[in-house]
Amino acid sequence: MNGVACSGLFNSTGESDGSIQIAGLCNFVAFDFAGCQISGLYSCVESSCLGCQIGVANYAGSITGVQIGAVNFAERLCGVQIGLFNFNQSSCISFMPIINIGF
Repeated sequence: MNGVACSGLFNSTGESDGSIQIAGLCNFVAFDFAGCQISGLYSCVESSCLGCQIGVANYAGSITGVQIGAVNFAERLCGVQIGLFNFNQSSCISFMPIINIGF
């Protein structure tokens, strides 16, 4: 998928994706993603994400970019997380409130 995916509820891509995903509830990419995900609830990239995720909750296997939401979770972070609860599993300190920066 390359381009813009916009839906009232849910966007899902089973392959690598380079696009903008905008959904009322949830965005999901099974493999690599380059672009921006904006959701009303949850954005998820199972593998690596290059870009940004904006939603109430965000998950990326690894992210190079920005996550903005109430809850942000990354297995590996190279960028910034902004939210109430920020988790970076590859860091010595895996939890940081408000802002978390990973290299």
